[in-house]
Amino acid sequence: MSSDLETICLKCLEKQPGRRYATADEVAADLASYVAYRPIKARPVSRMEQAWRWCRRNAVLSSVTAVLFLGLAIGLLSMTLAWQRARANARAMRLQTYVSDVVMAQRAMQNSNSRAAEVLLLRQAEKFENEDLRGFEWHYLWDLSHHFEKRIEFEETVYYMATAENGSHIAVSGRTGWIDVRSMADPTQSTRRQAHQDCASGIAIDVQNDRVFSCGWDKTICLWTLAGKQAIKRITLDTAIDSIDLSRDNKLLAAALADGSVLILTDELEQVTRFPAHSRSTLRVNFSYDGKRLASSSSNGTIRIWSTQDWQLAGELDGYTTPVQTIAWSRDNARLLSAGNDSRIIVWDVANGQKLHEHDRKKGWSLSAEFALDSESVLVSNSNGTIDQLLLSNGAVLNEFAGHSMEVATLCVFDVAGESKILSCSRDGSVCVFTLSRSENVRLFNEHTSNVKTVAFSPDGKLLASSGYDAKILLRDASSGQLLHELTGHTDGILNVNFSSDGNFLSSAGLDGTVRVWSRADGWQCIRILPTAEHLSCVEITQHGEFAIGGAKSGTIRVWDVRSGQLVREWQAHHPDAFSIDLSPDSKQLASVGFDGHVRIWDLATAAELATFNASFNPLFGVRYSPSGKLLAVSCGDGRVQIWNAVDGVRLANLVGHSAAVNVAAFSPDESTLVTGSWDGTIKFWDLRTYYEKLSLPTGGRQSNAVDY
Repeated sequence: MSSDLETICLKCLEKQPGRRYATADEVAADLASYVAYRPIKARPVSRMEQAWRWCRRNAVLSSVTAVLFLGLAIGLLSMTLAWQRARANARAMRLQTYVSDVVMAQRAMQNSNSRAAEVLLLRQAEKFENEDLRGFEWHYLWDLSHHFEKRIEFEETVYYMATAENGSHIAVSGRTGWIDVRSMADPTQSTRRQAHQDCASGIAIDVQNDRVFSCGWDKTICLWTLAGKQAIKRITLDTAIDSIDLSRDNKLLAAALADGSVLILTDELEQVTRFPAHSRSTLRVNFSYDGKRLASSSSNGTIRIWSTQDWQLAGELDGYTTPVQTIAWSRDNARLLSAGNDSRIIVWDVANGQKLHEHDRKKGWSLSAEFALDSESVLVSNSNGTIDQLLLSNGAVLNEFAGHSMEVATLCVFDVAGESKILSCSRDGSVCVFTLSRSENVRLFNEHTSNVKTVAFSPDGKLLASSGYDAKILLRDASSGQLLHELTGHTDGILNVNFSSDGNFLSSAGLDGTVRVWSRADGWQCIRILPTAEHLSCVEITQHGEFAIGGAKSGTIRVWDVRSGQLVREWQAHHPDAFSIDLSPDSKQLASVGFDGHVRIWDLATAAELATFNASFNPLFGVRYSPSGKLLAVSCGDGRVQIWNAVDGVRLANLVGHSAAVNVAAFSPDESTLVTGSWDGTIKFWDLRTYYEKLSLPTGGRQSNAVDY
């Protein structure tokens, strides 16, 4: 029985007169309404029930209306889903375009096309739906593109180059014996002339006196005016000439001869003296800035210093067994820079013949090197067409200048209105001009006296901690670079440091067999020393500094209570080595990797193994949680980097690009970028939205021990 009919019947049977139907007409009216599917007066009906009854009374009309509304809803839903898909596809396309443009911009810079790089980067300067896609890689390349100023093309291979003291003119010589002098104000105007019958091996320029000197393997030295097509004077010797150099006062010309001797001429090519300098070919000669000494280098690796007063031997620098291709004086006349075929650069104290700095760049030979104007760094040419600016104190690469496609033969440094410029010539037939300014996106710290083993940012990004084999931890302001604290106590090298996630504690693991915990509240004093039975390769500290966790080469993981200093848990995690561990952001889980190729997730409170990921047959050197704890980056010994979903253990991507083992990785705070360091001498930046490589930076042939974002 329906509820309406039941209500009518019950109302008819009510004992109280006030609650019964008053008349038979009222009963008949409600029954008629019931039969017609209309609301009855005996029971109030909701709006929804009224609507349902209307639909039953008007079945056809209500069906048509329902179909129309359903179609409209489906249409709106389809349009919404299509709009969302289109928006997602547009963003994916935008991300791919961004990465592609950044990669092409880097290639353009490597091909010395800074204008093309700038155009590509400018395309990505606009926001996408109020989202700025630009990261470190964009700003780095933008800064780098503004180092490069211009490129001057020559028709044939350029062998050597000389510049006026202020860089106003360049003189270049070619493999087939030609020379050319051009004004940098209008370098398109050529004064090319055929000077020698064989390679024009050297050139020097004196703009003030309108003179150009050239030499060649045809055994001749010539004197020219800047624009003259005919030589003013030509002298012929009994041996080939490898190079020449003009004294700073433009009065003397020194020539390096293939028979091992050095020839000194006046500016009119009159002989002053000729003396035996080396037992094999003399390759380079270079006057000191004060003109009191002349340095010469040879194919047998010897470097000798001569007094220009009597041309007697004043010193000998012994350090090479292979040809020394370039020598250059410092502006204070106290040091000499040398580079040769064995990839080493050496800075000498000329007074006592001792090595002040020696760096093996592992980049092959170098044909040219010069002191930067600050005398704290040097510029060294590479066989791949690039120029490196190296810090003398530790050999770190401050800048890399790309502009040539073949080896750089000569480079010169000069000052223009207080700004340092580099001029370089290459075997590819080009001369490039660079601005030598320190990148605002690259900062170098060199207070450590030995290898730096690890770096770590505090969670708020305000502090940077570094440690190394000098047994020191340095804390600095990450923004200004100012050194704030030097933490000492370890008696041997420090392999690892890490901040707690609240930023109030710092843990360190040393080769002295201790883990130390440092407290911000105590002025970064050591508050606990935890002895270990073996050296730990990695250390972590929980969110509020309650526990310190260390991974050992034996494959064990140990957990200490920082307050009591007691070892509370220890378990075997890997066989044999536990290379790296990392805490989840909430400090509840611990990820570890080792020599066995497995990634293991542990419950820190119980040491229970929660999950195992079979990542590789090769050793795994690093593991890192993303800031949200949802992703894991795993550094592999085969050069790959794997991205895993830390929640369900699904491998999301294999990042392939390094040519040697990857030992470190770090996420950007927004998890859009992963930076990795490898034994192949590069640091790479990966876009985690597309899983494409977007930037690769050289580290001067050195492996990266640590990276952090």
